[in-house]
Amino acid sequence: MGACEYNLVLIAALLGLVDGGPGELSVDRALGIHDTGLAWALAALGLGAAASAVTIELGRGPVRDAQREPGTEDVAQAASPEAAAVPAAR
Repeated sequence: MGACEYNLVLIAALLGLVDGGPGELSVDRALGIHDTGLAWALAALGLGAAASAVTIELGRGPVRDAQREPGTEDVAQAASPEAAAVPAAR
């Protein structure tokens, strides 16, 4: 699998926190939120997996500028003397 151990430890820690519930000094406890248990842990795991998949797919989108080859007009414009001229200070 290669270098995924750290991520698996983080996922296991997160699932343990979701399954165990809020601690004594937590915002969840102060607000009265007590959503804990296996169902919530599995929901958190599923939501994390879905968000990860969406992020990966969005990252696979086309990179337009880096893959575009210069056309003849781009080469002609770059070779023109006006393109190389430094504007004079006014």
